Amino acid sequence: SLRLCHLEKGWKTYHQYFFYKGLPLMTTMDAYYYLRLTSDFLSHKYTSKDELSPIGKRPYPIPLLVLLTAGLKQLSHLPLEKIAFFLPCVLSLLMIIPYLLWGECLGGSLTFFVAATLGMSSFYWYSRTCLGRFDTDSLIPFFVYIISFWVYKFTTEQKISKRLLFFTLSLIFSLCFYWWWAPGKYLIPFLLFVPYALSVFFCPSSKMERWLKYALFVLGVFCLIVTIFNLGSILPSPFDRFFQNASAFFAFIAKDKNTQFPSVSASISELYPPSWDFVFQKVCGHVLIFSLFLIGTVLLVRYKWRSFLFLIVPIGLSLLVFCGKRFLIYFIPLYALGVGFFFAFVYNWFRQKFPQIPPTMVNIFLVCLISGIVFLNAHKSISVTI
Repeated sequence: SLRLCHLEKGWKTYHQYFFYKGLPLMTTMDAYYYLRLTSDFLSHKYTSKDELSPIGKRPYPIPLLVLLTAGLKQLSHLPLEKIAFFLPCVLSLLMIIPYLLWGECLGGSLTFFVAATLGMSSFYWYSRTCLGRFDTDSLIPFFVYIISFWVYKFTTEQKISKRLLFFTLSLIFSLCFYWWWAPGKYLIPFLLFVPYALSVFFCPSSKMERWLKYALFVLGVFCLIVTIFNLGSILPSPFDRFFQNASAFFAFIAKDKNTQFPSVSASISELYPPSWDFVFQKVCGHVLIFSLFLIGTVLLVRYKWRSFLFLIVPIGLSLLVFCGKRFLIYFIPLYALGVGFFFAFVYNWFRQKFPQIPPTMVNIFLVCLISGIVFLNAHKSISVTI
C-alpha cells in the first residue's frame, strides 16, 4: 500500500522522467544487462559467446530472473521494459515470508508483524527494490534468510519425516538461490553447514551426528582460513579454482590494498561503508529506532540465543556493512527482527504488569507507535523511493 501511495503521488509529479519513447527507463545499469539477456533468450540468440560482455560469455545456467521475465513476457504479451519496470517491486514482497517464519519462531505474531512492517517500509529497502531496479537484489535476502530457517528447522526437529522435509527444502532453495544469483554459490556452503556445525555445542545430537558436526566445524574453519588468506593454490583441482575465486571475491569486497593496481571496487560507491547517519536515517528512520534494534538484539541473545545463532551467517553478512553499504540489504531483516522482538517483549511485559489496562488501548497505542516509525521511512524524497 505504501508503494501504491508513492506510485500515485510520484507518477503525476515525475512522469516525464519515467519514459523514453513510450517505454519505462531502468534505474540501474545491471537492469539493461538482464534486459539484453532476456531479449536474446526470447529471440533464440542466447549462446555461450557474448561479444558485448567484458568476460566474453553469457552466464550459464540461464539466470532465473531472465527465464522468469521471459515467461511473463510470453504470457502477458506486454513490452519487456514494462515487465522489468514493475517486477522488482512484486518480487520484493516475497521477503514477507522469511519475516513470518523467523518472527513466529523468535517472538510470535507481534514480532512478525512489526518486523515485516518495518523491514518492508525501510527506505533503503525501497531504494534497492524500487521501480525499474531490474536486478537480483530483490530476492537475495529472501534466499539467505529462508535457507537459514530451513537449516534451523532441520537441526532442531526430532521427527525423521519432518527433518527430511526441511533438508529437502534447504537443498531446493539453495539450488534456486544459485540459479537466481550465481555468486550465491560461495554463500550456500556457509548457509547450510555453519549453523548446523555450530549447533553441536547447544543442540542434542546422536553420537554419529555429533561427530559429523565436529567434522563440518573443522572443515568450515579450514575453508574460512583458505578463503581469507588466499591459500586456494595449495589445494588439488577443482577445489583450487573454487577457493581462488572465493578469495578474489572476498578481496574485492574488502578492497584489498596489497595489490599492484588499485582495486576496481574502490570505484564502486555501494562498496564504500555507509556513515552512521546514513544507517540511522535511510535504514531505520531515526537513531532512536536503531537504539530499539540494539536493545531487541540484546534481548534476543538473552532469551532466544539458541534460535538466534542459526542466523549467524546473515549476522556475518550484516557486519560486512563496515566494508560496503551494499550489505545493508542483509542488515535490514536483522534490524527489523530485533525491533520486532523488542516490541513483543515490552508488550508481553506490559500486559503482565498492568493487566487492568484494556488490551484495546494497548493495541491502539502500539499501532500508532509503529505507524509513526513507518512514517519516518515513508516520508522521504519521492524521486528516490519510486
